[in-house]
Amino acid sequence: MAQVLAAAGGDTLQAGDVTASPGEGVEGVIEGVRYRIGSPQFAGALSGATVAPAREGGTLVALGDEAGIVATFELQDELRSDAPATVEDLRGLGLKIGLLSGDAEPAVLRVAEQLGIDEYTAGALPEDKLARIRRLQDGGGVVAMVGDGVNDAPVLAGSNVSVAMGSGAQIAHASADLVMLSERLGNLAEGVGMARRTVKVIRQNLTWAVMYNFTTIPLAAAGLELPF
Repeated sequence: MAQVLAAAGGDTLQAGDVTASPGEGVEGVIEGVRYRIGSPQFAGALSGATVAPAREGGTLVALGDEAGIVATFELQDELRSDAPATVEDLRGLGLKIGLLSGDAEPAVLRVAEQLGIDEYTAGALPEDKLARIRRLQDGGGVVAMVGDGVNDAPVLAGSNVSVAMGSGAQIAHASADLVMLSERLGNLAEGVGMARRTVKVIRQNLTWAVMYNFTTIPLAAAGLELPF
């Protein structure tokens, strides 16, 4: 497996022996030098180097080789403008909201506080997310999962109902039950409401059908002529 990476000078360099570690990062060899990019722990493990933590609320990505850390990148997540209202609407429908993330604790805590989410998990690998879902299901919970990343694929496949964001990774699309083409989060709450109304109508129709058959079939069997 190989990938083409752009060098700082504008040339393209071929990366060989590329391997991906889910939830941690990617490793490869460029011009005889082995590099890792991903979590600071993953990148630093090549040389035994450590990286100072990100600023409060940030997520740190590190690039390292066998000599040490080459570069770090600090990422700051911004909430979608409709995220708080969507969480409140879902709560209003009686759903319990949780947050599963592979990001560092400070970044996840900041998002959880902004959304008023009490139950959250930070630094979760794909298998950790799936294990969390399994525990909820074993306790009788029906779990709906929304995700968009490569690391969300296992938990999307393992949830009772799963939704992938339209802008997410292809493997997330393939693992989910539904793909939300619109980036408008409010569609999630509207979809839950519509699904519940649909189920209600189906149950009403089934009830009327059973009542009709229960009353008319015996009469028809008795030889009475019934209007249809």
